[in-house]
Amino acid sequence: MSGRKPAKARVAEFLNKLHQQHQKVTSSGQKWLRREFRKHKSRPLWVRVGLVTWQVIEILLTQIQKNVKKYWKQREQIWLAAQIRFSGSGFLLPMVSVLLLVFSLVVAATLLQSINRTTEVSSERSQQVVYNSATVAIDRSKTKIEYMFNLDTRWSRELPDDNRIEDILLNENRNNLDPPVLPADIDSSTSGVQDPYTFPDEQRLDLNGDGLVDNAWTFTMDTDGG
Repeated sequence: MSGRKPAKARVAEFLNKLHQQHQKVTSSGQKWLRREFRKHKSRPLWVRVGLVTWQVIEILLTQIQKNVKKYWKQREQIWLAAQIRFSGSGFLLPMVSVLLLVFSLVVAATLLQSINRTTEVSSERSQQVVYNSATVAIDRSKTKIEYMFNLDTRWSRELPDDNRIEDILLNENRNNLDPPVLPADIDSSTSGVQDPYTFPDEQRLDLNGDGLVDNAWTFTMDTDGG
């Protein structure tokens, strides 16, 4: 750290020295004038002129001292005002930056939470749709299996092979079994054969593309819960 005195202290020291010099000059001048006045009593006008001159010098020095003090006082006030202004700015800028950062984090957290909630709701909705579809398909399959075991007269008491089970569900003798599987009609009052394993809102599918329907069904359901 530098040992140099502050500007205010150096100015005060300068003013004190100037005041001391002024006092010296004034005191010595007055003594010299008195001495000259005693020596030269015959020249009162010159003595008077000298006294007036030293009075003028004293007034000038006093005025200079006042102006210097006023100047440095104004400089000090300007420096203090600038320091207060810059210190306030230095405090305001970090505070605004912190507030903006906190606001940005809050907005980002809110948006992230909203996005996560939207994703969760969409996922829950998709899971509910899949669950409802699977539940309906399971219920339809259960109904068909119960009908085949309990009500279908073509079901033998013995354990049938896979081809017979396939033909019973197809409601036709596709595998040319012996004895053959005859088509069953659950409503003889209507024209055509009413397949007991195909519900009115269902349609059989051709899975292997051979032009013949298989034991697979499609149906339309309301996924909106209406």
